[in-house]
Amino acid sequence: MKTFLAGILVMASVVVRCTIADDTANQNSSADPCLQVMCDRGRMCVSTNGISTTCVCPESCNKEYDPVCSAYNRQFNNTCEMHRFACRFGFFTSVKNKGECSRKEQGDKEHCPIDQLLEFHERYLLWLLISYNEEHNIKNSADMTPDDMDSDERKRLIEFEFVSRDKNSDGVLDFNEVKEMVDEREPCMVAFLHSCDFDGVDGISHNEWNTCFPSKLEEFDNEES
Repeated sequence: MKTFLAGILVMASVVVRCTIADDTANQNSSADPCLQVMCDRGRMCVSTNGISTTCVCPESCNKEYDPVCSAYNRQFNNTCEMHRFACRFGFFTSVKNKGECSRKEQGDKEHCPIDQLLEFHERYLLWLLISYNEEHNIKNSADMTPDDMDSDERKRLIEFEFVSRDKNSDGVLDFNEVKEMVDEREPCMVAFLHSCDFDGVDGISHNEWNTCFPSKLEEFDNEES
């Protein structure tokens, strides 16, 4: 995992310490049922009895100070606060490392400022729309924006990108495939790719890729947490 993500960050000339969810080993040893659960749109997995799980959008969190540094180099007082923030805007996030972000990491967050972070997925989808139209010789959607897309259209673009990047068609975006996606002109791309790989296994799986993209915010706001 460290080797996989560190390579991405080196290619992007971004120096970070990549330890996504460094408590994975402890979770494995305790058979945490949430370990195998992918919660989308920033939601947090909660186990009620050690067996069943549910994905929730935290409305409030306790005051416990157990800091975590998120994939986007933003520090939160605890994991719940991290998910509460991400859930508010409907984007996926992950713990890069438990404990406080280093000063360097806190400085690196300016590479993906909050305003650009909140617009990143829409910018990415717009770029995918343009690429899709060019590849399929579609010329009648020049004025279309991500806001005009329904969920099926968004899924088509997300699938198009995954299939295009998965050169060996093994259902996983490996190190070399992800490396080609890094664009230093897009300040949030590295953090996005970092947050997508959250299951403790090298590479970004098809399910992880689909989970990384939030639904339209208006759809999210109308759903129960």
